[in-house]
Amino acid sequence: MSHALGHVTLAALVGGLALLGGAAVPPPPEPSPPPAVAGTSPRLTDAAAAPTAVSPACARTVLRYGSRGYCVTELQLNLNILFGLGLAMDGSYGPATTSAVYWFQKRYGLTYDGITGPQTWSKIAWCLSRARAGLPY
Repeated sequence: MSHALGHVTLAALVGGLALLGGAAVPPPPEPSPPPAVAGTSPRLTDAAAAPTAVSPACARTVLRYGSRGYCVTELQLNLNILFGLGLAMDGSYGPATTSAVYWFQKRYGLTYDGITGPQTWSKIAWCLSRARAGLPY
């Protein structure tokens, strides 16, 4: 069979399927995004999952080991959404949350004290803003 004949035969077959009501073959699925590489900025891909901002009340609240309440839960939620840390969102600022805050502060060159105060809240708000815009943070 010649090369030209092969194209004609394939075209006739596809055309025949269309005439017979054959369903179009769906395109292959989109490839999954590559896994995050250590040292790179994550990108939040599901904008619907992103909180809109740090709440004003929490931005004025200083949290530290032993703190409890809504603002601790908001902190845990934001760190989980932004960085996938898997913190329990239990409203308790325990060892895991303290460790996550130390990590966050080191990553962004903040005062390294494990306390979530105005600088840390501000940088979390900055990360959320960048994430909503689809930018690295």
